[in-house]
Amino acid sequence: MISEPERFAASTMTTPSDSPEISRLRRGKSRARKSRYRTADDVEAIVRANAAQGVTRFFVTDDNFARNRNWEAILDRLIELRERERFRIRLILQVDTLCHRIPGFIEKAARAGCTFVFIGLENINPESLMGTKKRQNKIWEYREMLLAWRRHHVITYAGYILGFPTDTPETIARDIEIIKRELPVDLLEFFCLTPLPGSEDHKTLHAQGCRWSPT
Repeated sequence: MISEPERFAASTMTTPSDSPEISRLRRGKSRARKSRYRTADDVEAIVRANAAQGVTRFFVTDDNFARNRNWEAILDRLIELRERERFRIRLILQVDTLCHRIPGFIEKAARAGCTFVFIGLENINPESLMGTKKRQNKIWEYREMLLAWRRHHVITYAGYILGFPTDTPETIARDIEIIKRELPVDLLEFFCLTPLPGSEDHKTLHAQGCRWSPT
């Protein structure tokens, strides 16, 4: 039983987006591509300040923490706070599907307090993956990556996009059955592909004469 409401804080350690070409997730050139990073000292200060207020759970807002150039120093510092000073830190991280290839990343993330990880699975259809411009997403590696997180008792929460030009009701139903049978993901959330005004996708579809909903 939880005696009082748990409190959350959002740590804003900004890293590069996984690809500047991902047009459907942002508005064209409206976001700067110059990356900003926090150091391990910065993160420790954030954790200590929040812990003094009773906040011990953190959502790390990096698009992809696995590509933060300071990831190891940050995780090592959090491990030290947890294992030497007994801070009760728990983290939610966002990572890519290749993070298991980084030596020590998943192990250190778990030791640092990661209990929940969001993964941009996007799709398992190779044609749809080309549509996301995430060529690094290889469907045959998904299982290995998900099992690596499971071995460290971290809950996996994946985002899956529906509505690519190659999608049909039949291919979507087929792919979902494959996921249920083959991929040990804990939670899967579905998103509808939405070409936002100002994005490359919106511009392309408009030039093709696509009909838009008036609402």
